[in-house]
Amino acid sequence: MSISFLVTTALAAPAYSQTAGPVVPWARIVIAFLVCIAFAVGAILWLRSRQGLPTNVRDLFGQLGQPKASEPAEPFEIERRLRVSQTGQLFILRCGERRYLIHTGPQGAQNLDRLDDAPPPSEPAS
Repeated sequence: MSISFLVTTALAAPAYSQTAGPVVPWARIVIAFLVCIAFAVGAILWLRSRQGLPTNVRDLFGQLGQPKASEPAEPFEIERRLRVSQTGQLFILRCGERRYLIHTGPQGAQNLDRLDDAPPPSEPAS
């Protein structure tokens, strides 16, 4: 094959620069996009099944919508506060009908006890 044959073939080919613009295969682009979306949904469902989560497609697309409204949290209030060290404090918190003993410090907060589980102190006999 000689160079003159290649040049002749190149010159005989239609000139794409004379058209108004490049030819874009929109159908191929749309089909490729849909195939990619199908692979992504399949991979998500496969991973959810491996983790033991429900794989219902309706539930999956339902999670993409508005977040579910959770129940309003019970208000809590601080009944007592006691500083036990320069950086640590003890709190008695009331949340609804429950009371908790909480310790806070530089490492964070820690629930020490639920006070309502203990029996009420008995009154001394007179």
